[in-house]
Amino acid sequence: MRKRLAVLFLAALVVCPLAAQTVRVGLEPLPPLVNEDGTGLTITMLREIEKASSLRFTIQIMPYNRAKSELAGGNLDLIGHTPYGLETAEFYAFAQELVWKEDLATDFYALKKPFLDNPEKGKVGIPRGNKEFASDLTGIAVANFYEEDLRNLVPLLVAGRIDAIWFERGSVMTTIRKLGVSGVLYRQAPKELIPAGIAVRKNAAGDQLKAKIEEALKKVELAKIFADNRRFLKMPDSGTVGN
Repeated sequence: MRKRLAVLFLAALVVCPLAAQTVRVGLEPLPPLVNEDGTGLTITMLREIEKASSLRFTIQIMPYNRAKSELAGGNLDLIGHTPYGLETAEFYAFAQELVWKEDLATDFYALKKPFLDNPEKGKVGIPRGNKEFASDLTGIAVANFYEEDLRNLVPLLVAGRIDAIWFERGSVMTTIRKLGVSGVLYRQAPKELIPAGIAVRKNAAGDQLKAKIEEALKKVELAKIFADNRRFLKMPDSGTVGN
């Protein structure tokens, strides 16, 4: 009987070697990394991490400010994308980033060249939860930024309700093209690339989750997954979108 029980126990280990750990994830729309329909390159990366580990990700798409609040309150275990190493001191009091990042280009977008060259003279649209970071990076006063969901910023620009947009290149250009808008001017700012990261809680559970994800990432083909995003980094520093 003991021998039979031992065989059954070993068989169970083969079928289910590790109990799955559910990870609650909040991601800001940032196409092509994160699309509003729950697809995207970063989500593909998370699914590949699942294959290489016992982790299982339940993903919600939400504004960045909500993601940060939910992580701080313990309602989420992982959020993205953070401006890697560039968030506020308040953020790093409760959060820590994985040793992983994907470089992004950021630009100003405008329909009129004076607002492209001097965006501080107008109202600058930006996705929710990013104005403090954007202000620190661009030198434009927080009061000049107007926060709204990414999908609404381009229509607001076309309608003249904002004068410019500042955000990550791939997401804004993807949105402009999806909406069929033409003649939008862009200018990279700053010239340096901005690394995007992923953050977990700054506690013992976060430490363990961070270690598991970083170990699984060693088995993931990141260059292949993010090839579509990296094409945006090869574009000119300025030009016109939607011609």
